Amino acid sequence: MFATYAEFEVPNVREFVDLNGDFSWSGLEVNVKDTPWDTFKANENLHRLVQSPTACYVDFSEYEGKTVFYRNQQDCIIWSIDPNTGKVYSNAREDPIPDDVEEFWLRQHIESILWFKNAMNVKFENEPEYFSKYEEFYSEK
Repeated sequence: MFATYAEFEVPNVREFVDLNGDFSWSGLEVNVKDTPWDTFKANENLHRLVQSPTACYVDFSEYEGKTVFYRNQQDCIIWSIDPNTGKVYSNAREDPIPDDVEEFWLRQHIESILWFKNAMNVKFENEPEYFSKYEEFYSEK
């Protein structure tokens, strides 16, 4: 498939990464707040963690009654959150993807690095084990 965005089955990252709302998997010093959403909003280092191959960026705004936090440069796809439930949505679907911003951001982080690694042959040192588990999921397909 040749497209900027597509839907694929994804591995359950909760099977190999402990997601407890503190973003500890990031390796960053994070000021933990009451919810993963509050933690994400308050930590600009988390915003800079993902280097998007599709020119997506963190941008907090309101759009069509939703709290937008991540979008691509042409607004082809916009990700928002329901602050009451913490669930993440895209403008491309009605059901949540995934259940919270920490899982969403971990997926963005992994998939961005794997794209640079495989498409651009960029070498990364000290990859966490969860990177290889994520890659294995796709190599088995």
